[in-house]
Amino acid sequence: MRVVNGLNDFKGKISASVITFGIFDGVHKGHSLILKKTVHEAKRLKVKSVCITFWPSPKKSPLLYSLQHRLNLLAQYGLDICIVVNINKGFSQVNTENFVKDILVKRFHIKTIVIGKDFRFGKKRSCNVDDLIRYAKKYSFKVFSVGLVKYKKENISSTRIRGYILKGELQKAEKMLGRKVSILGTVVRGRHVATRYLNLATANINPHHEVLPPDGVYQVNVDIYSKHFKGVCYIGKRPTLNLKRKVVEVHILNFKKSIYGKELYVTFKNKIRNDRKFRSLIELKKQINIDFSKIS
Repeated sequence: MRVVNGLNDFKGKISASVITFGIFDGVHKGHSLILKKTVHEAKRLKVKSVCITFWPSPKKSPLLYSLQHRLNLLAQYGLDICIVVNINKGFSQVNTENFVKDILVKRFHIKTIVIGKDFRFGKKRSCNVDDLIRYAKKYSFKVFSVGLVKYKKENISSTRIRGYILKGELQKAEKMLGRKVSILGTVVRGRHVATRYLNLATANINPHHEVLPPDGVYQVNVDIYSKHFKGVCYIGKRPTLNLKRKVVEVHILNFKKSIYGKELYVTFKNKIRNDRKFRSLIELKKQINIDFSKIS
């Protein structure tokens, strides 16, 4: 998948395309149907599949995933091109029909647009599916609208998934995502607290504001260098050491390489225990050994 930062930076020529656009935060089961349909239609028509996504989000609530995490997932669907559009004041005021005419029709020669039934776009999110259908008749392209996907009578949405993760209801979040809950983070230099006090090598993770489960100790899988490792992830403020700053630390089993500055995926398998304060470092070390014994 070719990633382009901004519509103005796209210099290629496209004779025809099938397009979808949206934030796609979480790339959940509902998004999956839209993306698969986009790629399927493009292949059927023998044209390019194009995804237009937005960063930062026009919504006020925090996103589930960082942009890079989202792009990595979008690439798995076999899209030809993904264009990341910066949401600024000027773009948020854009006339929706002008966007359709000048961008989708004239530049990308759109044949079909694939969107969800809850689609909204433009100033004050005023453009909906009916508006797109009206534009499609005027400018000779098709609209394919994908129905909402439900899990136990609830519409699947990024907002619901975010709420489940924050409450620690990871299984419900997994059902809506279609995969286990994960974060993509960069390994940063920490204060070597785990090494100094616990003789334990950990990787300090900057999760780039991705949504985290509640504080505690988790069994995780770690993906780095295209390899999979078992690990334990700690999220919290290390109360036994009376520290204030919240950290995300991962101990990767049977791994000793220096990985500062590298990106890794941390996928949550299950929660081992809640975070709590121990009376001494000796007790904490004993508990850590117990935690490690629960890794399967």
